[in-house]
Amino acid sequence: MRTATGFIAVIIAALVVGSMQACDATSPGNDTTITAGIDTLAFSVSGPAVTMIGADATFSADDPTSSSPSMEWSVSPRGAAAVELTGPVTATIHTRQPGPLTIVAHRGTRGGIAHMLITEAPPVEAVRVSGAQHWKAVASGYRHSCALDDAGQAWCWGDSGNGVASRVPTLVATTERFVSIVAGFNHTCALTAEGQAYCWGANSLGELGRGQNTGSFSNTPAPVASDVRFTQLAAGADHVCGLTALRATWCWGLNEYAQSGPRQETCVIPFEGAYYCNSTPKPISSGAYVAIAAGTSGTCGLTPGGEVQCWGTVLLGAAATSTCQKAAHAGPAEFPCNQLPTRVDVTGATSVVSSSLSSQACARAASKWYCWRNDTPVVLEQAVTLTQLVPAGSDEVGFRCGLNANGNAFCWGVVNQFGPPGDVVTQTLVPILGTDPLMQLAPGGLHVCAVASNGAAYCWGRSTEGQLGSG
Repeated sequence: MRTATGFIAVIIAALVVGSMQACDATSPGNDTTITAGIDTLAFSVSGPAVTMIGADATFSADDPTSSSPSMEWSVSPRGAAAVELTGPVTATIHTRQPGPLTIVAHRGTRGGIAHMLITEAPPVEAVRVSGAQHWKAVASGYRHSCALDDAGQAWCWGDSGNGVASRVPTLVATTERFVSIVAGFNHTCALTAEGQAYCWGANSLGELGRGQNTGSFSNTPAPVASDVRFTQLAAGADHVCGLTALRATWCWGLNEYAQSGPRQETCVIPFEGAYYCNSTPKPISSGAYVAIAAGTSGTCGLTPGGEVQCWGTVLLGAAATSTCQKAAHAGPAEFPCNQLPTRVDVTGATSVVSSSLSSQACARAASKWYCWRNDTPVVLEQAVTLTQLVPAGSDEVGFRCGLNANGNAFCWGVVNQFGPPGDVVTQTLVPILGTDPLMQLAPGGLHVCAVASNGAAYCWGRSTEGQLGSG
């Protein structure tokens, strides 16, 4: 397990070293320029991979040669940091600006290069979920999380809206065994090996798919009212969609924004009024997909040809082309929406992602991540290559988290929910420390949980209702 000591200690292979002289950060802003004239790989340089802006970082060189001639150090981009000589083979980097930093040490034509990420916020420490279970999947809702152990049993912690919060994983009362699990605002659904969807939790808007819309809450998983079998589930805030082996999509739950397909039924919430909903699974009339993703009030599908299509609102990737009339409840009489799947301007996509409480969606195409709301997708530029990405949160508390190829997690955006209160907004990556290599991320409202490749589960963020599961 990696532990936090303020920095992540790493050994970075470098090209050179020698004794040093102090210099300011006046090097040109690219690796090619600042490494000009260095042509020999000689030894390694060690130092932190990540540090905060304003902090000092010490780098040292493993130089087997003599200390003469003197070693020179430089950084790029220009002005991002200053270098101070502290010993024959050591230097202190004084950070000034957030972002990726390249550090070069050289003695003549023998030189070395290292990289460090300067963040605007301190690293976040994850906690391990209590218990000896070996986990294979995890899902997070607004203030609760659920996970599957190796036997397919479902365990949940936090508060899923029934007024009873558990600070440690509690076994869900069912004999069913599941292969995958998703969570919405206050509901959870899981798939059996046969493709049957079971749901439990809140049902005021038809989230459980049982043909009831009386506002009842159920702690016991029960099958949705459909003979359709699914290969994947995706949960929005108050709706769920399932994908079949024949690439058809069926949705149930809230449908006020057309995120669940045809708007034909209403669910009545006492003291609020009526909302469009599907209390049982209904088919999406067009589109054949190999993967689906759901956000707060929108749904997206990935076609076999790599095209992304979305419907509902918030996740459309462009301005909505139509409007949805509200049902009989307070609020605006109408709002923009797309009632049919509409193409997003991303081509060659290999995945599409969102999360139940997210007002964004993202897709990966040609090794790049594109993200959008009701606007044109933009390329996500980050200092670390992310193999997995999940957008989370609303406009007010929106954030994103991702994994690199080594299973290290990073988050950015509004990250004050991960620590002490305060308006901490950063577009540079904040490392998540204290975990084993991770393989799956599951963001909730103000927390994130993850499963490691060794079967451990970790969470970070707010734990007001026990949603971190650490006791």
